[in-house]
Parts: sequence; structure tokens; C-alpha cells
Amino acid sequence: MDLVNRKPAVLMKNLSKKFDGQTVIDNISFSQSLNETVAILGKNGSGKTTLIKLLIGLYQPTSGNIKLFGQNPTKHPAVKEKISYLSGDYNLYPNLTVRETIELAASLYNTDIDPDKALNIIRKEGIDLDKEIKLLSRGQLQLVKLAAALVNDPDLIILDEPTSGLDILVRQRLLARLCWYKDEENINLLFTSHNFSEISQLADRIILLDQGKKLADLKMEELPNFNKEIIFVPQKDLKKRDLGLDKIHGINQITLEDKKFIINYSKDEANILYRLSEIPYLSLKIKEPDLADIFHELIEGGRQDESE
Repeated sequence: MDLVNRKPAVLMKNLSKKFDGQTVIDNISFSQSLNETVAILGKNGSGKTTLIKLLIGLYQPTSGNIKLFGQNPTKHPAVKEKISYLSGDYNLYPNLTVRETIELAASLYNTDIDPDKALNIIRKEGIDLDKEIKLLSRGQLQLVKLAAALVNDPDLIILDEPTSGLDILVRQRLLARLCWYKDEENINLLFTSHNFSEISQLADRIILLDQGKKLADLKMEELPNFNKEIIFVPQKDLKKRDLGLDKIHGINQITLEDKKFIINYSKDEANILYRLSEIPYLSLKIKEPDLADIFHELIEGGRQDESE
């Protein structure tokens, strides 16, 4: 079955889910075209994870239907063979080695799968294949999870808060990997997040979810330009020119307050972080746009557009 020629990659129609009479997902419809990355943005409790669990079959919808590459996954479970799932918080077996973990992931599919491609991904990251999972850092663990998600050469990867709990530079490394697979392997990505930085780097479209309802469905170029800030404290006293950021066009302003640099920017986050990571530092933090501000701008802005 040639899944990649089926369109769309994901189709949800009038999807609802209730638990004990309470509506958690409320009549959501959307489609995801091939070679498109869709982000689902929402606050905690907005229904993001429930929506993902409906997609991967852990929950059954109360009403409505789901199709993956034109197939109903309940009636045609073989379609799930080309789909992978990656979560920021699920656990791997701690006493297995990295190699054993990937081999186990490969064995879960009905078809024979060679784990070598996934193992090579991990080798390139400099992770020891014979190291036990419990001895890995959180960042290494997430990279192993990504490799495990790629073991079946999927056409669609569904990710639930994939960078949850990672520090800035490890998060950036994982995002760079996802961007590469998105562009070079033509993998469809559907992911949830409350982190605007990763959405702006990965997504082609954004679906805004609140209290189980779809509030907006926008292309990234339709979004307002939200400014962000990086708070950077180097180990040594530096001047602005020492940061080497003068040729990065996404920066709006750099201020220095008590040895702390505040870098206000609207794009090119990856380049800014790459440059700063080369400078010994005490602290490096990103101040994200507040989700409440994003919701207000998108929803209230949309209402104003409709009234004009």
C-alpha cells in the first residue's frame, strides 16, 4: 500500500470526545496535507494531548471520524505501521541499553525492520549504543526516543510536547534534527506545544486549541510578528560587539544591564543561539511570548478583521 500518495496525511471531521459526560474535544475538524507540518498550540488542559491520543488510537472518539492517509485506522490498522509517536514524557525501559531499545522498537512492527538506520542516527549524535537508558541525560534520552520513532521509516510522526523539560541548547539540537527530517526525508509532522519558539521554527500551520475547541487555523505567515527575548549572562564581562550578533538580521535590540544581555528578536533564533553557545556563559534563557497574549492577539485580531 503506497501511503505517501494518499491525501491528506491527517483528516479529522467533527471529532468529539467525552469523559464521564464532560466534553474534552468539541467538534474539531481539520486536515493536514502531505509534506506539511502542523502545530497544535494550547494552554495546559486545552485538549492537546487528548487529541493526540485520539489520533494514535489510544482513545476512541465519542463522535466524528479520523483518517490517516485516506484510511480509517480502526478499520485498516496497517496504516499505523507508517506512523510514529514521540512524547516528551513517556519512559523507556531503564535497564536496557540504547541498542536494545532500538531493536525492541523495531520488533514491535509486523514487518521486518532493519534497526541500523536508527542506530546510525544515534551514533552520529555521539551516544554510546551500549550505554543503559538510565545513564543517559534527558537530552540524550529524547534523541534516542526520536531515533526509535524513526525506526519504521514513518510517513507521519506525531509528537506530544517533544521538547518538554529540555534546556535551551538541547531543545535547539532536537529541533534541528526534526527540521532536517522534515525537509530532507519529506516526513509529515504533527505536534503539540505551548512553546511558541519551536512552533515558529517547525510549523507551516498552527491550530489554536482552547477548552477542547478549535479557535483558529492559520498559516504561519498569517501570524502576527511576536518579539521574544534571550537573557544571556556570560562568564566574563563583554561588550555588545563581543557577542558577534551584528550580522544576524532578526535582532531588534540588544541591551546590557548589570552584566546581563537582553536580546530582543523576532526571527533567526537558531542562529542567535548557535552563536551564543560558543561563548562561555553562566545563564542562557528564552523569554517566550505569553500564551495569553498570543491567544488575545489571534482571537481578538480575527474578530476585528471579521467586523471590518
